[in-house]
Amino acid sequence: MTNDVGTTLSTEVTLTVLVPPTITSITGSVDIYETQSFTLTATVEGTTPLNAQWKKDGATVEGATGLEYEVSSASVSDSGLYTLQVTNDAGVAESSPVNVQVQPLPELEISNLVWSNENGLQFEVTDVIDTGSYQIEASSLETEATWTELTSIDIAIEPIPGSSNFTIRFTDKETSSATQRFYRVRRIIPQ
Repeated sequence: MTNDVGTTLSTEVTLTVLVPPTITSITGSVDIYETQSFTLTATVEGTTPLNAQWKKDGATVEGATGLEYEVSSASVSDSGLYTLQVTNDAGVAESSPVNVQVQPLPELEISNLVWSNENGLQFEVTDVIDTGSYQIEASSLETEATWTELTSIDIAIEPIPGSSNFTIRFTDKETSSATQRFYRVRRIIPQ
């Protein structure tokens, strides 16, 4: 600073410009079946440190404080509108909502039953997810409380062309001794 009397120098000053957070991208909508996983991810710009918090239907999701939120085995109750709120010393940013729809698993559909003396009973089960594991049980009476797991069943899993469904083909070669046999198929969901 200068005037008629003289010049004085001030001490050095550092100017820090704080940039408020901006959410530059976020996962699009999610539509899955229960037991499947989903991950919500966002990218953010702004002055660090940045603090993130995911919300579901406006309520805080406990422990979801990163730029990624993962649910490893979704249930129908995980459906909702998710947003991400990011804060720093310069401001707050909130994402647009991400719609997550978790559908209940439908019943397995059994079809294409074919019996022959040579191959026994063959049938197909259509499923919306590929769990990779199914338990086949048989009973001689439909109302019998005791079902026996069939362990010598051949299983082949194939995607259905043009569909997100899977066909599981089963062959039971032990049917020749049974006069009547009922089947049930259970998904084995990995934990």
